[in-house]
Amino acid sequence: SFVAKPVTLDALSAALERWDRPFDETALAAFAIVAADGPGGLKPLLEQFVGDAETRLRDARAASARGDAAACGLEAHAVKGAAAALGARGLRELTRRIEEAARARRPEDLPGLLDQADDELARVRADAARRGAA
Repeated sequence: SFVAKPVTLDALSAALERWDRPFDETALAAFAIVAADGPGGLKPLLEQFVGDAETRLRDARAASARGDAAACGLEAHAVKGAAAALGARGLRELTRRIEEAARARRPEDLPGLLDQADDELARVRADAARRGAA
């Protein structure tokens, strides 16, 4: 985005808001063309993605709490793939890091990463709601 000088706080805030979206618009549009049945087809896909990601992250947290890093990593892997397909960049990166920590046997990293993933999923959910989904 471009912000003309002199820069006001409102203009800068609006530009950052447009730039800092949880979805890569190009990837989401490409996904919609391939997977959605018509223009309104993206809404149910986003709703399904958000619901599935919530369940899988909850299951990943439960697995981490019981010391099952492998199961935690598997749940994160599933979210990572779907997030990548939809262009949910931040969630994809966080679930990649969860999967990596689980594989590297760094269970102490998992709670913090899971907290970050939950926060990013809240951003994804809010953006999906703005689009008429979730």
